[in-house]
Amino acid sequence: TRSEVVTGVQTCALPIFVYRGKEDNVREQSSGWTLRDIITTVLLSVVMVVIQAALNIIFMFNNFASMVLSTGVIVLVLGPVYTLLVTRVAKRGASLAYLTMVGMAYLASGNWYLLPWYVLVGLICEAILWKGGSCQDPRKVIAACTVSGFLHQGTNLLPIVLFWDTYYAFSTSAGQDPAYVKDYLLYYTNPAWLAFILAFTLACALTGGVIGSRLIQKHFQKAGVL
Repeated sequence: TRSEVVTGVQTCALPIFVYRGKEDNVREQSSGWTLRDIITTVLLSVVMVVIQAALNIIFMFNNFASMVLSTGVIVLVLGPVYTLLVTRVAKRGASLAYLTMVGMAYLASGNWYLLPWYVLVGLICEAILWKGGSCQDPRKVIAACTVSGFLHQGTNLLPIVLFWDTYYAFSTSAGQDPAYVKDYLLYYTNPAWLAFILAFTLACALTGGVIGSRLIQKHFQKAGVL
């Protein structure tokens, strides 16, 4: 199952942590990338991209599930993996690398505008984690996870905000189901629905970050590190 995949990654990766003091954490985050850092970033990023794509497909069975619930559930599931990535690699650029890969996946599917969007989201997360030692600070990691997860809603909001006429014309010419377009407009232009979607996504993103942070801390405690 997906949860077993995430748990397996955590179980395999976390035991190689060793305790570092605050000065060591600052030095580690400021130091250069190692081959292991690159491999870990690529592998965990690919895992998250695959999870996101798989859940998107699963939620396509229903417009309500796809448009209202899917993004929140996705960022909830991704939260523990993202916190693992940030904490494990503990280098500036890890968040940017992951989110750029997400943008490139959307670019490959024809949504070119999401590449610069996800690069921007990555830069925001990097700003949150920029100070030395932030990657080992649960509050900063949870904040970055929450912001990253919440801004995943850009995939749904950008077409309406930036170029709805073009998007609508393309959807029509491509044979998009009119009911899908109608529901899309309902959920993302109606203030009540939009407020619910954004609040649900924000709550899920925050919860995912908290769960990830607690899982990591619990592992440390059981190992006698913290």
